Amino acid sequence: MRKLILLQIFLFISLHFTLNAQFFNNGGKIKVCKNAEMYIKGSVLNDSGYFNNNGLIIMMNDFINHTVFESGPDSYVKLEGDTQEVGGTELIPFWHLFISGTNNKDFTGPTQINDSLKFIQNKIILADSNITLTFTGHIYHPSPAKHIVTIGEGFLVKKMVPVGTDYLFPVSDTLNTYKPVILNYIGNTDTFAVRVKTGIHPTTGADTTTVYSTFYIHESNPGGTSASLSLGWNTWDEQPAFNNSWALMWRNLYGVWHPQSGNPGGIINQPETDWYYKVNGLTGFNPPNAAFMIRSMPVPTITLKPLPAEVCEGVDAYFTIDAVSMLQVYYQWQVNCGGTWSDIIDDITYSGSQTNYLTIRKPAYSMNGCLYRCIVSNDAGFQMSDVVTLTVFPKPLADFYAVETEIQVQHYAEFHDLSTNASYWEWEFGEGSTSTDQNPIQYYYVDGFYSVTLIVTSPDGCKDTLIRKDYIDVVGPDIYVPSLFTPNGDGVNDVLYVRGEKIENFNFAVYNQLGIELFQTTNQNLGWAGSSGGVMHPDGNYLWVVTGLTRRGKIIQEQGVVTIAK
Repeated sequence: MRKLILLQIFLFISLHFTLNAQFFNNGGKIKVCKNAEMYIKGSVLNDSGYFNNNGLIIMMNDFINHTVFESGPDSYVKLEGDTQEVGGTELIPFWHLFISGTNNKDFTGPTQINDSLKFIQNKIILADSNITLTFTGHIYHPSPAKHIVTIGEGFLVKKMVPVGTDYLFPVSDTLNTYKPVILNYIGNTDTFAVRVKTGIHPTTGADTTTVYSTFYIHESNPGGTSASLSLGWNTWDEQPAFNNSWALMWRNLYGVWHPQSGNPGGIINQPETDWYYKVNGLTGFNPPNAAFMIRSMPVPTITLKPLPAEVCEGVDAYFTIDAVSMLQVYYQWQVNCGGTWSDIIDDITYSGSQTNYLTIRKPAYSMNGCLYRCIVSNDAGFQMSDVVTLTVFPKPLADFYAVETEIQVQHYAEFHDLSTNASYWEWEFGEGSTSTDQNPIQYYYVDGFYSVTLIVTSPDGCKDTLIRKDYIDVVGPDIYVPSLFTPNGDGVNDVLYVRGEKIENFNFAVYNQLGIELFQTTNQNLGWAGSSGGVMHPDGNYLWVVTGLTRRGKIIQEQGVVTIAK
Protein backbone atom coordinates (compact mmCIF):
# COMPACT_ATOMS: atom_id res chain seq x y z
CA MET A 1 0.00 0.00 0.00
CA ARG A 2 1.28 3.45 -0.98
CA LYS A 3 2.34 5.82 1.74
CA LEU A 4 0.26 8.96 2.27
CA ILE A 5 2.09 12.21 3.11
CA LEU A 6 0.01 14.76 5.04
CA LEU A 7 1.46 18.26 4.77
CA GLN A 8 0.20 20.90 7.19
CA ILE A 9 3.30 23.06 7.09
CA PHE A 10 4.94 25.49 4.69
CA LEU A 11 7.02 23.66 2.08
CA PHE A 12 9.26 25.59 -0.27
CA ILE A 13 10.84 23.59 -3.09
CA SER A 14 13.72 25.30 -4.81
CA LEU A 15 15.67 22.27 -6.07
CA HIS A 16 14.81 18.81 -7.31
CA PHE A 17 12.29 17.13 -5.05
CA THR A 18 10.83 13.64 -5.42
CA LEU A 19 7.78 12.16 -3.74
CA ASN A 20 7.23 8.45 -4.19
CA ALA A 21 4.09 8.22 -2.11
CA GLN A 22 0.64 9.72 -2.40
CA PHE A 23 0.65 13.45 -1.74
CA PHE A 24 -2.16 14.81 0.44
CA ASN A 25 -2.13 18.53 1.23
CA ASN A 26 -4.50 19.27 4.09
CA GLY A 27 -4.03 22.90 5.14
CA GLY A 28 -0.40 23.25 4.19
CA LYS A 29 1.20 25.76 1.85
CA ILE A 30 3.39 24.34 -0.88
CA LYS A 31 5.39 26.52 -3.26
CA VAL A 32 7.52 25.20 -6.10
CA CYS A 33 9.99 27.94 -7.01
CA LYS A 34 11.20 28.97 -10.41
CA ASN A 35 13.60 26.45 -12.00
CA ALA A 36 12.74 23.93 -9.28
CA GLU A 37 11.39 20.46 -10.08
CA MET A 38 8.90 18.41 -8.12
CA TYR A 39 8.52 14.79 -9.20
CA ILE A 40 5.46 13.03 -7.75
CA LYS A 41 5.01 9.32 -8.40
CA GLY A 42 1.84 9.01 -6.34
CA SER A 43 -1.50 10.78 -6.56
CA VAL A 44 -1.90 14.41 -5.54
CA LEU A 45 -4.87 15.55 -3.46
CA ASN A 46 -4.85 19.27 -2.80
CA ASP A 47 -7.69 19.17 -0.31
CA SER A 48 -7.72 22.29 1.87
CA GLY A 49 -4.28 23.79 1.63
CA TYR A 50 -2.51 26.12 -0.76
CA PHE A 51 -0.46 25.13 -3.79
CA ASN A 52 1.69 27.55 -5.80
CA ASN A 53 3.72 26.38 -8.76
CA ASN A 54 6.39 28.45 -10.51
CA GLY A 55 8.62 25.54 -11.49
CA LEU A 56 8.14 22.08 -13.00
CA ILE A 57 5.86 19.44 -11.50
CA ILE A 58 5.91 15.99 -13.07
CA MET A 59 2.93 13.86 -12.04
CA MET A 60 2.70 10.14 -12.58
CA ASN A 61 -0.78 9.71 -11.11
CA ASP A 62 -4.00 11.58 -10.37
CA PHE A 63 -4.23 15.27 -9.52
CA ILE A 64 -7.37 16.17 -7.57
CA ASN A 65 -7.84 19.77 -6.49
CA HIS A 66 -10.46 20.97 -3.97
CA THR A 67 -8.80 24.22 -2.96
CA VAL A 68 -6.40 26.92 -4.17
CA PHE A 69 -3.92 26.01 -6.88
CA GLU A 70 -1.88 28.80 -8.46
CA SER A 71 0.49 28.76 -11.42
CA GLY A 72 3.05 31.36 -12.36
CA PRO A 73 4.11 32.25 -15.91
CA ASP A 74 7.18 30.05 -15.58
CA SER A 75 5.32 27.02 -14.24
CA TYR A 76 5.02 23.69 -16.02
CA VAL A 77 3.03 20.58 -15.23
CA LYS A 78 3.74 17.38 -17.07
CA LEU A 79 1.36 14.43 -16.95
CA GLU A 80 3.28 11.33 -17.92
CA GLY A 81 1.74 8.53 -15.93
CA ASP A 82 0.04 5.40 -17.24
CA THR A 83 -3.48 6.32 -16.12
CA GLN A 84 -4.25 9.76 -14.69
CA GLU A 85 -7.25 11.80 -13.66
CA VAL A 86 -7.24 15.58 -13.36
CA GLY A 87 -10.25 16.71 -11.41
CA GLY A 88 -11.71 18.02 -8.24
CA THR A 89 -14.19 20.71 -7.33
CA GLU A 90 -11.96 23.76 -7.82
CA LEU A 91 -10.38 25.19 -10.96
CA ILE A 92 -6.86 24.07 -11.79
CA PRO A 93 -5.15 26.95 -13.63
CA PHE A 94 -2.17 25.45 -15.46
CA TRP A 95 0.21 27.82 -17.19
CA HIS A 96 2.01 25.25 -19.34
CA LEU A 97 0.58 21.73 -19.44
CA PHE A 98 2.25 18.78 -21.15
CA ILE A 99 0.25 15.67 -22.04
CA SER A 100 2.63 12.73 -22.11
CA GLY A 101 2.87 9.26 -20.64
CA THR A 102 1.56 5.96 -21.86
CA ASN A 103 -2.20 6.39 -21.65
CA ASN A 104 -4.97 8.95 -22.06
CA LYS A 105 -5.80 11.54 -19.41
CA ASP A 106 -9.23 11.91 -17.84
CA PHE A 107 -10.19 15.51 -17.02
CA THR A 108 -13.16 15.52 -14.70
CA GLY A 109 -12.86 18.95 -13.11
CA PRO A 110 -12.64 22.54 -14.31
CA THR A 111 -9.30 23.27 -15.92
CA GLN A 112 -7.68 26.42 -17.30
CA ILE A 113 -4.69 26.75 -19.60
CA ASN A 114 -3.05 30.18 -19.47
CA ASP A 115 -0.36 29.70 -22.08
CA SER A 116 0.24 26.33 -23.71
CA LEU A 117 -1.33 22.92 -23.91
CA LYS A 118 1.20 20.64 -25.53
CA PHE A 119 0.36 17.15 -26.70
CA ILE A 120 3.49 15.08 -26.52
CA GLN A 121 1.45 11.95 -26.90
CA ASN A 122 -1.97 10.57 -25.98
CA LYS A 123 -5.27 12.37 -25.55
CA ILE A 124 -7.35 14.26 -23.04
CA ILE A 125 -10.70 12.69 -22.27
CA LEU A 126 -12.99 15.52 -21.17
CA ALA A 127 -16.05 14.66 -19.09
CA ASP A 128 -18.63 17.18 -17.87
CA SER A 129 -16.29 20.04 -17.00
CA ASN A 130 -14.63 22.54 -19.31
CA ILE A 131 -11.05 23.01 -20.37
CA THR A 132 -10.61 26.75 -20.84
CA LEU A 133 -7.79 28.45 -22.68
CA THR A 134 -7.23 32.13 -21.92
CA PHE A 135 -6.76 34.72 -24.66
CA THR A 136 -3.03 33.92 -24.79
CA GLY A 137 -3.54 30.15 -24.56
CA HIS A 138 -2.43 27.92 -27.42
CA ILE A 139 -2.64 24.24 -28.29
CA TYR A 140 0.43 22.59 -29.76
CA HIS A 141 0.82 19.41 -31.80
CA PRO A 142 -2.79 18.20 -32.04
CA SER A 143 -3.35 15.30 -34.40
CA PRO A 144 -5.66 12.32 -34.87
CA ALA A 145 -3.60 10.65 -32.14
CA LYS A 146 -3.42 13.71 -29.84
CA HIS A 147 -6.57 15.69 -29.21
CA ILE A 148 -9.40 16.30 -26.73
CA VAL A 149 -12.21 13.77 -26.59
CA THR A 150 -15.46 15.35 -25.35
CA ILE A 151 -17.36 12.37 -24.09
CA GLY A 152 -19.55 14.33 -21.65
CA GLU A 153 -21.09 17.77 -21.45
CA GLY A 154 -17.81 19.64 -21.13
CA PHE A 155 -16.48 22.12 -23.69
CA LEU A 156 -13.09 23.06 -25.00
CA VAL A 157 -13.29 26.83 -24.49
CA LYS A 158 -11.03 29.44 -26.03
CA LYS A 159 -11.30 32.73 -24.21
CA MET A 160 -11.33 35.60 -26.71
CA VAL A 161 -10.58 33.85 -29.98
CA PRO A 162 -8.47 36.25 -32.09
CA VAL A 163 -10.51 38.13 -34.68
CA GLY A 164 -9.82 37.23 -38.32
CA THR A 165 -7.68 34.21 -37.49
CA ASP A 166 -8.30 30.51 -38.10
CA TYR A 167 -8.49 28.97 -34.66
CA LEU A 168 -8.35 25.20 -34.31
CA PHE A 169 -10.30 23.31 -31.66
CA PRO A 170 -8.73 19.81 -31.73
CA VAL A 171 -11.74 17.80 -30.59
CA SER A 172 -13.54 14.56 -31.25
CA ASP A 173 -16.22 12.41 -29.69
CA THR A 174 -14.14 9.22 -29.84
CA LEU A 175 -10.63 8.05 -29.13
CA ASN A 176 -9.95 6.57 -32.55
CA THR A 177 -10.83 9.45 -34.87
CA TYR A 178 -10.36 13.17 -35.14
CA LYS A 179 -13.09 15.72 -35.88
CA PRO A 180 -11.58 19.17 -35.40
CA VAL A 181 -13.42 22.48 -35.57
CA ILE A 182 -11.90 25.61 -37.13
CA LEU A 183 -13.42 29.03 -36.45
CA ASN A 184 -12.62 32.39 -37.99
CA TYR A 185 -14.79 35.38 -37.23
CA ILE A 186 -15.10 39.12 -37.67
CA GLY A 187 -16.97 41.58 -35.49
CA ASN A 188 -16.87 41.92 -31.74
CA THR A 189 -14.20 40.07 -29.80
CA ASP A 190 -15.81 36.87 -28.63
CA THR A 191 -15.32 33.63 -26.75
CA PHE A 192 -16.17 30.27 -28.33
CA ALA A 193 -16.66 26.84 -26.81
CA VAL A 194 -16.79 23.52 -28.70
CA ARG A 195 -18.01 20.03 -27.87
CA VAL A 196 -18.47 17.00 -30.11
CA LYS A 197 -20.92 14.22 -29.29
CA THR A 198 -22.13 11.12 -31.05
CA GLY A 199 -24.25 12.22 -34.00
CA ILE A 200 -28.02 12.15 -34.02
CA HIS A 201 -30.76 12.56 -36.57
CA PRO A 202 -33.17 15.36 -35.69
CA THR A 203 -36.23 13.11 -35.59
CA THR A 204 -35.42 9.42 -35.55
CA GLY A 205 -32.18 9.38 -33.58
CA ALA A 206 -30.28 7.69 -36.39
CA ASP A 207 -29.50 8.69 -39.95
CA THR A 208 -27.39 6.64 -42.33
CA THR A 209 -26.58 9.75 -44.38
CA THR A 210 -24.64 11.55 -41.63
CA VAL A 211 -21.22 11.62 -40.06
CA TYR A 212 -21.35 9.99 -36.63
CA SER A 213 -20.86 13.27 -34.78
CA THR A 214 -22.84 16.35 -33.83
CA PHE A 215 -20.90 19.54 -33.14
CA TYR A 216 -21.98 22.00 -30.46
CA ILE A 217 -20.55 25.51 -30.64
CA HIS A 218 -21.33 28.27 -28.14
CA GLU A 219 -20.24 31.89 -28.01
CA SER A 220 -20.29 34.33 -25.13
CA ASN A 221 -21.62 37.20 -27.24
CA PRO A 222 -24.40 35.61 -29.36
CA GLY A 223 -25.09 37.47 -32.57
CA GLY A 224 -22.14 39.79 -32.17
CA THR A 225 -19.99 38.05 -34.74
CA SER A 226 -20.04 36.70 -38.28
CA ALA A 227 -17.98 33.55 -38.42
CA SER A 228 -16.77 30.94 -40.86
CA LEU A 229 -17.05 27.43 -39.48
CA SER A 230 -15.15 24.39 -40.75
CA LEU A 231 -16.01 20.91 -39.52
CA GLY A 232 -13.63 18.03 -40.19
CA TRP A 233 -14.04 14.28 -40.16
CA ASN A 234 -12.48 11.06 -41.40
CA THR A 235 -13.82 8.40 -43.69
CA TRP A 236 -14.52 5.91 -40.91
CA ASP A 237 -16.80 8.48 -39.23
CA GLU A 238 -19.25 8.20 -42.12
CA GLN A 239 -22.42 6.18 -41.69
CA PRO A 240 -23.34 3.62 -44.39
CA ALA A 241 -25.34 5.86 -46.73
CA PHE A 242 -23.13 8.91 -46.37
CA ASN A 243 -21.74 10.26 -49.63
CA ASN A 244 -19.04 12.88 -49.23
CA SER A 245 -19.69 14.30 -52.71
CA TRP A 246 -23.16 15.31 -51.45
CA ALA A 247 -21.94 16.48 -48.06
CA LEU A 248 -23.52 19.53 -46.46
CA MET A 249 -23.29 21.20 -43.11
CA TRP A 250 -26.67 21.23 -41.36
CA ARG A 251 -27.62 23.52 -38.48
CA ASN A 252 -30.34 23.07 -35.92
CA LEU A 253 -32.27 26.35 -35.74
CA TYR A 254 -34.94 26.42 -33.08
CA GLY A 255 -35.35 22.66 -33.20
CA VAL A 256 -35.38 22.26 -36.99
CA TRP A 257 -32.39 21.14 -39.03
CA HIS A 258 -31.50 23.28 -42.04
CA PRO A 259 -28.79 22.73 -44.67
CA GLN A 260 -26.09 25.40 -44.89
CA SER A 261 -24.57 26.13 -48.26
CA GLY A 262 -20.80 26.11 -48.13
CA ASN A 263 -17.55 24.82 -49.54
CA PRO A 264 -16.58 21.14 -49.25
CA GLY A 265 -12.87 20.59 -48.92
CA GLY A 266 -12.38 24.26 -48.10
CA ILE A 267 -9.37 23.62 -45.82
CA ILE A 268 -7.58 21.09 -48.07
CA ASN A 269 -8.02 18.58 -45.24
CA GLN A 270 -5.58 20.11 -42.82
CA PRO A 271 -4.79 19.20 -40.15
CA GLU A 272 -4.89 15.49 -40.87
CA THR A 273 -8.49 14.74 -41.72
CA ASP A 274 -10.04 13.16 -44.79
CA TRP A 275 -12.69 15.85 -45.21
CA TYR A 276 -13.69 19.34 -44.23
CA TYR A 277 -16.79 21.38 -44.92
CA LYS A 278 -16.71 25.16 -44.55
CA VAL A 279 -19.60 27.64 -44.25
CA ASN A 280 -19.21 31.40 -44.09
CA GLY A 281 -21.38 34.11 -42.56
CA LEU A 282 -22.77 32.22 -39.56
CA THR A 283 -24.05 34.12 -36.51
CA GLY A 284 -25.78 33.42 -33.22
CA PHE A 285 -23.86 30.43 -31.83
CA ASN A 286 -26.02 29.85 -28.80
CA PRO A 287 -28.73 27.38 -27.82
CA PRO A 288 -31.05 26.44 -29.41
CA ASN A 289 -29.02 27.30 -32.51
CA ALA A 290 -25.69 25.81 -31.44
CA ALA A 291 -25.83 22.30 -32.95
CA PHE A 292 -24.24 21.39 -36.30
CA MET A 293 -23.74 18.15 -38.17
CA ILE A 294 -22.40 16.89 -41.48
CA ARG A 295 -25.03 15.18 -43.56
CA SER A 296 -25.19 14.06 -47.15
CA MET A 297 -28.30 14.20 -49.24
CA PRO A 298 -28.70 13.08 -52.84
CA VAL A 299 -29.20 15.59 -55.58
CA PRO A 300 -32.68 15.60 -57.16
CA THR A 301 -33.82 12.69 -59.30
CA ILE A 302 -35.37 13.76 -62.60
CA THR A 303 -38.60 11.80 -63.04
CA LEU A 304 -39.96 13.57 -66.13
CA LYS A 305 -37.51 14.56 -68.84
CA PRO A 306 -38.15 17.48 -71.20
CA LEU A 307 -38.96 16.44 -74.77
CA PRO A 308 -38.11 18.24 -78.03
CA ALA A 309 -40.73 20.74 -79.16
CA GLU A 310 -41.95 21.39 -82.71
CA VAL A 311 -44.14 24.43 -83.29
CA CYS A 312 -45.12 26.79 -86.04
CA GLU A 313 -43.69 30.25 -86.05
CA GLY A 314 -45.65 32.48 -83.68
CA VAL A 315 -47.24 29.57 -81.75
CA ASP A 316 -46.29 29.10 -78.06
CA ALA A 317 -43.89 26.24 -77.27
CA TYR A 318 -43.58 24.40 -73.95
CA PHE A 319 -40.98 22.33 -72.11
CA THR A 320 -41.78 20.36 -68.96
CA ILE A 321 -39.52 18.65 -66.42
CA ASP A 322 -40.13 17.18 -62.99
CA ALA A 323 -37.90 15.89 -60.19
CA VAL A 324 -38.17 14.44 -56.70
CA SER A 325 -35.95 15.23 -53.74
CA MET A 326 -35.87 15.06 -49.96
CA LEU A 327 -35.07 18.78 -50.06
CA GLN A 328 -36.68 21.67 -51.88
CA VAL A 329 -36.09 21.46 -55.63
CA TYR A 330 -34.98 24.47 -57.66
CA TYR A 331 -35.26 24.74 -61.44
CA GLN A 332 -33.27 26.96 -63.79
CA TRP A 333 -33.80 26.73 -67.54
CA GLN A 334 -30.97 27.60 -69.90
CA VAL A 335 -30.85 28.36 -73.64
CA ASN A 336 -28.13 28.00 -76.24
CA CYS A 337 -28.82 29.67 -79.60
CA GLY A 338 -25.28 30.44 -80.60
CA GLY A 339 -22.73 28.21 -78.90
CA THR A 340 -22.96 29.36 -75.27
CA TRP A 341 -25.42 28.55 -72.52
CA SER A 342 -27.13 31.27 -70.54
CA ASP A 343 -29.75 31.33 -67.80
CA ILE A 344 -33.24 32.22 -68.99
CA ILE A 345 -35.12 35.00 -67.23
CA ASP A 346 -38.81 35.75 -67.49
CA ASP A 347 -39.37 38.41 -70.12
CA ILE A 348 -41.41 39.05 -73.26
CA THR A 349 -40.21 35.75 -74.75
CA TYR A 350 -40.04 33.37 -71.75
CA SER A 351 -42.10 32.63 -68.67
CA GLY A 352 -41.53 30.01 -65.96
CA SER A 353 -37.74 30.10 -66.30
CA GLN A 354 -37.31 28.96 -62.66
CA THR A 355 -40.15 26.45 -62.56
CA ASN A 356 -40.59 22.98 -63.99
CA TYR A 357 -42.73 24.37 -66.83
CA LEU A 358 -41.15 26.70 -69.39
CA THR A 359 -43.22 28.64 -71.93
CA ILE A 360 -41.67 30.16 -75.04
CA ARG A 361 -44.07 32.81 -76.23
CA LYS A 362 -44.67 33.06 -79.99
CA PRO A 363 -41.16 32.03 -81.04
CA ALA A 364 -39.83 33.57 -84.22
CA TYR A 365 -38.41 31.42 -87.00
CA SER A 366 -34.96 32.74 -86.01
CA MET A 367 -35.23 30.59 -82.84
CA ASN A 368 -35.36 27.40 -84.90
CA GLY A 369 -32.69 24.98 -83.65
CA CYS A 370 -32.14 26.66 -80.26
CA LEU A 371 -31.12 24.20 -77.54
CA TYR A 372 -32.65 24.06 -74.06
CA ARG A 373 -31.81 22.33 -70.81
CA CYS A 374 -32.78 22.63 -67.16
CA ILE A 375 -30.54 22.64 -64.08
CA VAL A 376 -32.43 20.83 -61.33
CA SER A 377 -30.86 21.43 -57.93
CA ASN A 378 -31.29 21.21 -54.20
CA ASP A 379 -28.97 22.17 -51.36
CA ALA A 380 -27.03 18.94 -51.92
CA GLY A 381 -26.14 19.61 -55.55
CA PHE A 382 -27.65 19.57 -59.01
CA GLN A 383 -28.58 17.44 -62.01
CA MET A 384 -28.55 18.61 -65.61
CA SER A 385 -31.41 17.55 -67.83
CA ASP A 386 -31.04 16.21 -71.35
CA VAL A 387 -30.55 18.84 -74.02
CA VAL A 388 -33.66 19.29 -76.17
CA THR A 389 -34.18 21.17 -79.41
CA LEU A 390 -36.84 23.70 -80.34
CA THR A 391 -37.91 23.30 -83.96
CA VAL A 392 -39.76 26.31 -85.37
CA PHE A 393 -41.44 25.81 -88.73
CA PRO A 394 -41.89 28.91 -90.91
CA LYS A 395 -45.51 29.83 -91.29
CA PRO A 396 -46.98 30.61 -94.75
CA LEU A 397 -48.07 34.08 -95.76
CA ALA A 398 -51.58 34.30 -97.17
CA ASP A 399 -52.16 36.76 -100.00
CA PHE A 400 -54.45 37.04 -103.04
CA TYR A 401 -56.13 39.43 -105.44
CA ALA A 402 -59.23 39.48 -107.64
CA VAL A 403 -59.03 40.37 -111.33
CA GLU A 404 -62.01 42.68 -110.78
CA THR A 405 -63.38 43.70 -107.42
CA GLU A 406 -66.55 45.27 -108.86
CA ILE A 407 -68.69 42.95 -110.95
CA GLN A 408 -72.27 42.85 -112.20
CA VAL A 409 -74.76 40.64 -110.47
CA GLN A 410 -74.90 37.09 -111.84
CA HIS A 411 -71.30 37.33 -113.04
CA TYR A 412 -68.03 35.61 -112.05
CA ALA A 413 -65.22 36.94 -109.80
CA GLU A 414 -61.78 35.50 -110.63
CA PHE A 415 -59.28 35.10 -107.72
CA HIS A 416 -55.50 34.59 -107.94
CA ASP A 417 -53.35 33.25 -105.06
CA LEU A 418 -50.22 35.22 -104.12
CA SER A 419 -49.37 33.24 -100.94
CA THR A 420 -45.87 32.02 -100.06
CA ASN A 421 -44.92 28.64 -98.53
CA ALA A 422 -48.46 27.35 -99.03
CA SER A 423 -49.52 23.89 -100.11
CA TYR A 424 -53.22 23.92 -99.25
CA TRP A 425 -55.87 26.65 -99.74
CA GLU A 426 -59.26 27.21 -98.14
CA TRP A 427 -61.45 29.99 -99.57
CA GLU A 428 -64.63 31.54 -98.17
CA PHE A 429 -66.39 33.95 -100.54
CA GLY A 430 -68.72 35.69 -98.12
CA GLU A 431 -72.03 34.30 -99.39
CA GLY A 432 -71.74 30.79 -97.93
CA SER A 433 -69.76 28.94 -100.58
CA THR A 434 -66.13 27.70 -100.29
CA SER A 435 -63.35 26.31 -102.45
CA THR A 436 -59.97 24.53 -102.06
CA ASP A 437 -58.68 25.54 -105.50
CA GLN A 438 -55.56 27.61 -105.56
CA ASN A 439 -57.07 30.10 -108.04
CA PRO A 440 -60.85 29.77 -107.87
CA ILE A 441 -63.67 31.45 -109.85
CA GLN A 442 -66.81 32.37 -107.92
CA TYR A 443 -70.28 33.21 -109.34
CA TYR A 444 -72.29 35.88 -107.45
CA TYR A 445 -76.08 35.84 -107.82
CA VAL A 446 -77.05 38.74 -105.60
CA ASP A 447 -75.69 42.24 -105.50
CA GLY A 448 -73.88 43.53 -102.41
CA PHE A 449 -70.46 43.74 -100.76
CA TYR A 450 -68.77 40.42 -99.97
CA SER A 451 -65.77 39.72 -97.67
CA VAL A 452 -63.33 37.09 -98.92
CA THR A 453 -61.21 34.87 -96.60
CA LEU A 454 -58.18 32.78 -97.57
CA ILE A 455 -56.64 30.26 -95.14
CA VAL A 456 -53.38 28.70 -96.36
CA THR A 457 -51.47 25.75 -94.91
CA SER A 458 -47.73 25.15 -95.29
CA PRO A 459 -46.15 21.74 -95.98
CA ASP A 460 -45.32 21.59 -92.21
CA GLY A 461 -48.95 22.17 -91.26
CA CYS A 462 -48.64 25.83 -90.29
CA LYS A 463 -51.50 28.17 -91.17
CA ASP A 464 -52.03 31.82 -92.01
CA THR A 465 -55.27 33.68 -92.64
CA LEU A 466 -56.04 36.76 -94.69
CA ILE A 467 -59.50 38.41 -94.66
CA ARG A 468 -60.32 41.16 -97.13
CA LYS A 469 -63.45 42.81 -95.79
CA ASP A 470 -66.16 43.89 -98.31
CA TYR A 471 -63.67 43.07 -101.05
CA ILE A 472 -66.08 42.14 -103.88
CA ASP A 473 -68.74 44.67 -104.89
CA VAL A 474 -71.53 42.92 -106.82
CA VAL A 475 -73.55 45.55 -108.69
CA GLY A 476 -77.19 45.03 -109.85
CA PRO A 477 -80.03 47.36 -110.98
CA ASP A 478 -81.00 49.94 -108.43
CA ILE A 479 -84.57 48.59 -108.24
CA TYR A 480 -86.78 46.29 -110.28
CA VAL A 481 -90.61 46.16 -110.11
CA PRO A 482 -92.48 43.59 -112.25
CA SER A 483 -95.06 44.93 -114.72
CA LEU A 484 -97.54 42.09 -113.99
CA PHE A 485 -98.49 39.92 -111.04
CA THR A 486 -101.31 37.40 -110.41
CA PRO A 487 -102.66 37.53 -106.83
CA ASN A 488 -104.91 34.47 -107.24
CA GLY A 489 -103.60 32.50 -104.26
CA ASP A 490 -101.83 29.82 -106.25
CA GLY A 491 -98.51 30.61 -104.54
CA VAL A 492 -96.90 31.86 -107.72
CA ASN A 493 -96.35 35.60 -108.32
CA ASP A 494 -99.03 36.47 -105.76
CA VAL A 495 -97.18 39.48 -104.24
CA LEU A 496 -95.66 42.54 -105.83
CA TYR A 497 -92.12 43.20 -104.42
CA VAL A 498 -89.54 45.87 -105.11
CA ARG A 499 -86.41 43.96 -106.10
CA GLY A 500 -82.82 45.15 -106.48
CA GLU A 501 -80.22 46.42 -104.08
CA LYS A 502 -80.94 47.40 -100.53
CA ILE A 503 -82.47 50.87 -100.34
CA GLU A 504 -82.06 53.21 -97.39
CA ASN A 505 -85.03 55.44 -96.38
CA PHE A 506 -87.13 53.04 -98.45
CA ASN A 507 -90.75 53.95 -99.28
CA PHE A 508 -93.08 51.95 -101.61
CA ALA A 509 -96.65 53.02 -102.44
CA VAL A 510 -99.40 51.82 -104.89
CA TYR A 511 -102.25 54.00 -106.27
CA ASN A 512 -105.40 53.32 -108.37
CA GLN A 513 -106.31 55.25 -111.52
CA LEU A 514 -108.09 57.90 -109.42
CA GLY A 515 -104.83 58.58 -107.45
CA ILE A 516 -106.10 56.97 -104.24
CA GLU A 517 -103.29 55.26 -102.21
CA LEU A 518 -104.03 51.56 -101.86
CA PHE A 519 -100.76 50.36 -100.19
CA GLN A 520 -97.65 51.82 -98.50
CA THR A 521 -94.58 50.35 -96.69
CA THR A 522 -91.04 51.32 -95.59
CA ASN A 523 -89.96 47.71 -95.32
CA GLN A 524 -88.29 46.44 -98.48
CA ASN A 525 -89.14 42.89 -97.51
CA LEU A 526 -92.90 43.56 -97.61
CA GLY A 527 -94.90 43.53 -100.86
CA TRP A 528 -98.48 44.36 -102.12
CA ALA A 529 -100.85 41.40 -102.38
CA GLY A 530 -103.39 43.30 -104.63
CA SER A 531 -105.88 44.08 -101.85
CA SER A 532 -106.80 46.82 -99.39
CA GLY A 533 -108.68 46.35 -96.13
CA GLY A 534 -109.19 42.69 -97.00
CA VAL A 535 -110.91 43.51 -100.34
CA MET A 536 -109.24 42.26 -103.52
CA HIS A 537 -108.92 44.87 -106.25
CA PRO A 538 -110.12 44.09 -109.75
CA ASP A 539 -107.83 43.31 -112.65
CA GLY A 540 -106.36 46.35 -114.31
CA ASN A 541 -103.52 48.83 -114.21
CA TYR A 542 -102.16 50.46 -111.02
CA LEU A 543 -99.47 53.08 -110.35
CA TRP A 544 -96.48 52.40 -108.07
CA VAL A 545 -93.95 54.90 -106.64
CA VAL A 546 -90.55 54.07 -104.96
CA THR A 547 -88.24 56.57 -103.17
CA GLY A 548 -84.98 56.22 -101.16
CA LEU A 549 -81.18 56.08 -101.36
CA THR A 550 -78.97 53.36 -102.82
CA ARG A 551 -75.92 52.09 -100.91
CA ARG A 552 -73.79 54.27 -103.17
CA GLY A 553 -75.84 57.34 -102.14
CA LYS A 554 -77.89 57.63 -105.30
CA ILE A 555 -81.40 59.19 -104.86
CA ILE A 556 -84.20 56.90 -106.02
CA GLN A 557 -87.45 58.51 -107.27
CA GLU A 558 -89.05 56.04 -109.65
CA GLN A 559 -92.61 55.13 -110.65
CA GLY A 560 -94.33 52.77 -113.04
CA VAL A 561 -97.49 50.80 -113.87
CA VAL A 562 -98.23 47.25 -112.76
CA THR A 563 -101.10 45.12 -114.08
CA ILE A 564 -103.19 42.74 -111.94
CA ALA A 565 -104.27 39.72 -114.00
CA LYS A 566 -105.90 37.02 -111.97
